[in-house]
Parts: sequence; C-alpha cells; structure tokens
Amino acid sequence: MRIEPLIERINEDSSTSTLLSGEFSPNVHVYKDDQQFGPYSVEQIQTLLLEGVFATGDLAWVDGCESYMPVENLSGLMVGSAASRLSGGTT
Repeated sequence: MRIEPLIERINEDSSTSTLLSGEFSPNVHVYKDDQQFGPYSVEQIQTLLLEGVFATGDLAWVDGCESYMPVENLSGLMVGSAASRLSGGTT
C-alpha cells in the first residue's frame, strides 16, 4: 500500500484543526520502513493508525524528546479496543 496519498489527505483535512482548537499538540515524526514521516499532531497520528497507515509498533519522535518511542506510547493516543470503538469497530 502506498501511504503518501493517505498522508497527504490527512494533512489537508486537519492542517488547521490544532490551530483552531486553541490546544497545543506536539509535532510527532514517525519512522516506518526506513523512512521518516511528519510532522503530525497526535490527532493526525490517531487517524493514520485507524486507517492502517501506521502501526502501534512504528517508532515516533516528539519534538523535544531525546529518542524515538513506540507510537503506542504517545500521550493522548487511544489504541486497541478504545480506538476501535471510536472508528465503529467491534473489538
């Protein structure tokens, strides 16, 4: 699966959502398949996870952090059954 078109759509759909909400969302970079993608907000990462573009085991780096961590460790991210219920899944 080519992930670039999905990522471009996510960027277009939510490029102003963080600014309009008045909340700070850190810049997150994801390392997958020997490539770095981003920056994204946590909300964008959530959407990309639900669409299968990224996986919880992919590595994420947040601006200001010293090292990468698994995407599932990002603060504010819902994974597993909670995320599935939000997306309409039955897990």
